[in-house]
Amino acid sequence: MMPTYNPYYYLGGDYGTEDYRHLQTEPTALGQKNGGVRWRDHYWTGERSIVDEWLTGDDSEIIMDRAIQFIDKQIDKNNPFLAVIWFHTPHTPLVAGNSDRQQYKEHPIQAQHFYGSITAMDRQIARLRKHLRQSGVADNTILWFKSDNGPSYIHNFNSTGPFSGKKAELKEGGIRVPALIEWPQKFKSGISISTPMSTSDIYPTIMAATNTKLLIEQPKLDGENILTPDRFKQQP
Repeated sequence: MMPTYNPYYYLGGDYGTEDYRHLQTEPTALGQKNGGVRWRDHYWTGERSIVDEWLTGDDSEIIMDRAIQFIDKQIDKNNPFLAVIWFHTPHTPLVAGNSDRQQYKEHPIQAQHFYGSITAMDRQIARLRKHLRQSGVADNTILWFKSDNGPSYIHNFNSTGPFSGKKAELKEGGIRVPALIEWPQKFKSGISISTPMSTSDIYPTIMAATNTKLLIEQPKLDGENILTPDRFKQQP
């Protein structure tokens, strides 16, 4: 949970105070340090190690900078890699830079920050895909994108489409989330899964996809490998 722009700083009050705002209600300049508070959290880079320098700009870009650094080190060593990239966007507190926010200037400013922050995150996902292609590893890299829960109940700038409920509700709108898998070497064209899946299925699926054998005995897993022929149908 970090502000999604200038992540070590937030206009308005700290979380839990009466001045706190889930969505920013005014423009925020790059590197702005006046009119707000030093945010309460830090980025961690390892055990007992935090990023203490002042971080500015888009939070998704800051995260992707470090993810790509890690990926490049593994590529240089010809190592297989697992990179789990957790974006804070679109979790509150939501802030967007002016250029992203201005794309939605016809909307209320809180919505501008919401939509603008998602645009900034989308740009970093595109950056990762492009980088994998330029590095020559995209074809045999599994890129798995998913959300962790339904959209926020804090505001109504989002939607669950035909489903009822939002985050924190045990309805489809709260627990049914989008997920996309890109793996060019395995999937040559669009494929849709015909049965529900859970986050518990990710681990056994990755293990099966990479032909990884467990080094120790494990109890029965809750999840299942979804890469089985009966689960997929080719799209026209």
